[in-house]
Amino acid sequence: MCEQKQTPPVKVEVKNLTKKFGDLLVLDNISFDVYQGDLLCVVGPTGCGKTTIAELLLRFYDAPDGSIKIDGR
Repeated sequence: MCEQKQTPPVKVEVKNLTKKFGDLLVLDNISFDVYQGDLLCVVGPTGCGKTTIAELLLRFYDAPDGSIKIDGR
């Protein structure tokens, strides 16, 4: 009999996140989950929204469109 691995709990849940600065669309409908024990690396060119994602996760800004949950809150 095969044992099935249980999925670890979601630690960070980002759903439909959109962020604008004035008319500049920085994040457009971004969604992802980070599970307990996972390592997340965000890479991309300058201006693609890496710092904005980090600042939203750290609550420097409110998420006007979409949601961010950390440990279910």
